[in-house]
Amino acid sequence: MSNKKDVLFLCQFFYPQNSSSALLPYETAKDLASRGFTVDALVGGAERGIPKKETVDGVGVTRLRYLHPSRGGLLGKLIGYASFAFAALGSVKKIGRYRAVVVYTNPPILPLAALAAKRRFGTKLIFVAYDVYPEIAEAVGAISPRGLTARLMRRLNRALYRSADTVVALADEMREYLLAHRKELDPSRIVTIHNWATGVQLDAPRPEHQAPVVVSYIGNVGPCQELETLLGAASLLQGDDRVRFMILGSGSRMAALAQQIRNLKLQNVQLCIDPDARTIEEAFAQTDMAVIGLRAGLTGLCAPSKYYNHLQFGHAMLAVADADSYLYKEIQSADLGRCAEPGDSARLYDGICELAGNAPLRAEMGKRAKALYEKKYSKARAMEQYAAVIAAQLN
Repeated sequence: MSNKKDVLFLCQFFYPQNSSSALLPYETAKDLASRGFTVDALVGGAERGIPKKETVDGVGVTRLRYLHPSRGGLLGKLIGYASFAFAALGSVKKIGRYRAVVVYTNPPILPLAALAAKRRFGTKLIFVAYDVYPEIAEAVGAISPRGLTARLMRRLNRALYRSADTVVALADEMREYLLAHRKELDPSRIVTIHNWATGVQLDAPRPEHQAPVVVSYIGNVGPCQELETLLGAASLLQGDDRVRFMILGSGSRMAALAQQIRNLKLQNVQLCIDPDARTIEEAFAQTDMAVIGLRAGLTGLCAPSKYYNHLQFGHAMLAVADADSYLYKEIQSADLGRCAEPGDSARLYDGICELAGNAPLRAEMGKRAKALYEKKYSKARAMEQYAAVIAAQLN
């Protein structure tokens, strides 16, 4: 046991990729290495001209080869997920050389490899639930609740939640959901550690006097995101020169979203597909109000990562989410912006109009957003929590 390294991060996406699903584990691993833990990462990406093995910021990175079709939409994505998960399963012996493994729900079957290492080699298993499967896939219609995929996921869940030494939930509502729906899990083995702002770090917010007011959605556009309500509000604001809309993102629903914008003949919506890092930074700097949009029925199942960037940057918030979600309740209770439930474009329109005509109120909301981020969601706070989890498992 004494010759084992401390911790291995097992995830599909990692440095040098710039998505939140890559940056969050990379920044966590980097911080743990700076604290004196011996840290490595087993990730994807060997096919992209990146070294198969290298050391980055004290973290030894090994990249696995797997199939990742550049085309094929959802099918191609599923092929990539399955291919990487099976590549990880072939590396169970390597995972067993570590005292602990941190594994993520990306892809959903990836924890199988960590579970196998725990059973065979006694490796401590720390499971980070980015999303709750199979419920989130069922809620967006990606799989049938009675289908084979859902049944297999539930079987994996029973083994995973029974065996995991620590489960990390991204919000208290996710923790409560898991405790209510995973009977194998007891409260002593689950902790809430929020995500934090990644990628965009700008110090020069947009001057308040500039016009028009910019309402932005920046992030993934996939099955979980709900932007139809935003387009409905934009349609109601056609011809209103006070407000301009920007949507920047990538994902499986971008083509459909572009078609909706054309069908509605929305001249006040600027769409940018697959933006680069600089374009995203410029969009953050121009934003006056930031939109977070989630489909109905996802309370407790996910936590949108861009929310934390907008809080850190000090944007007034516009949430489209279920009224019982932590996003809706937090934005309302902390007075960070305005909220509407999915489908209620009229309520969102009212909120946009109110804030568009009141720059001082937007500025106050932005100040409260920054303060909330530092108090509750800062990277330093999350790193301390992850370090405590790792230390407790290694003692």
